[in-house]
Amino acid sequence: MSWLFWILAAALTALIAILLVRPLLKGPGPGRAAAGEEDLQVYRAQLREVDRDLERGVLAQSEAKAARLEIERRLLAADARQKPDRTGLPQGATRLMALALLIVLPLGTLGGYLWLGQPDLPGQPLAQRGEEVQEQRNIAEMVQGLRTRLENNPEDIQGWEMLGRSYGVLGRWEEAADAYRKALELSERPRPALQSALGEALVTVNQGEVSPGAERAFDAALEENPEDARARFYKALALNQRGESRAALERWIELAEATPQDAGWRPMLMQQIATTAQELGLNPEEVAPDSTAEGLANQPAIQDMDPEEQEAYIRSMVDGLAARLQDDPRDPEGWLRLGQARLVLNQYDAAAEALEEARQQIEQLPADAPERESLQRALEALEQRL
Repeated sequence: MSWLFWILAAALTALIAILLVRPLLKGPGPGRAAAGEEDLQVYRAQLREVDRDLERGVLAQSEAKAARLEIERRLLAADARQKPDRTGLPQGATRLMALALLIVLPLGTLGGYLWLGQPDLPGQPLAQRGEEVQEQRNIAEMVQGLRTRLENNPEDIQGWEMLGRSYGVLGRWEEAADAYRKALELSERPRPALQSALGEALVTVNQGEVSPGAERAFDAALEENPEDARARFYKALALNQRGESRAALERWIELAEATPQDAGWRPMLMQQIATTAQELGLNPEEVAPDSTAEGLANQPAIQDMDPEEQEAYIRSMVDGLAARLQDDPRDPEGWLRLGQARLVLNQYDAAAEALEEARQQIEQLPADAPERESLQRALEALEQRL
């Protein structure tokens, strides 16, 4: 496939070069001078004919004068065409320009593509690209429908929250942040998960920088739920960006200790710990507690994997979580994580099964269990994505 691309690119470049160079090499057309001389002879004969008609009285003086002026105008124009073009370049210069184009155009095209393009990017089947485009269109249509519904019912808190997540899927993070703000304005109770979602959207808008507004959102989330993993991660990131790298590292290590080994976002956290420790001149395996250090030692560099390896690695982690839950199903939070992971992988049937199991486990919790309400809200939010 790559050879076909290069062959087509070379053929197209050659065609363009020929079209540009040909006018420079092309001289006067054959018979052009002879044709011009014939025109002059015709116009001179017409002048003589006008004079004869005037002498014979066929034409009046005014008519003869008008006819002579028109013929003389044409005669002058034909004579001008006979003269060589003195404003153009010499023939030698045009040939040098043609040669330069033949050399510069292919080399410039190749160099520009190697510099700006992605020659090593793997090909993508046309059918797959079409499916992705159609999927994006479907999501965009659903988002527009949800937006229209919210214009008619602006007090729908869950609708605004869903709209924010949908905008996030489409990469429209500024609009996602606006939707999260609207949901928070309508909420009568604290929403730590929604605050951390707002903060993450603002960080993405700011290209990875934790802005003051984003940090306020994370602080609000942590005030209500000190165990909010997303807010804890980004709060440490804010410290790191302010130069407080050691404090940030300690927070990330604490978060790693509280993070399940099969959590889908754990690889990113472990990589952040390793990178920050190395920037501080520390050995990650020495500064971290035993369990975290062991994870760092065994942690693969996921950013160095190609897309297929990354997907296989993530799927293996998700399958490991599923196997653990089959052995010990009394873990509603684990079933929620599994359902979320299945949604990310577009495994909707498996996600529905995991969320149904999560529902059953939540229903078995005591009515006064402190975590029951937050688990129920998380379940409802995930079910809305099915």
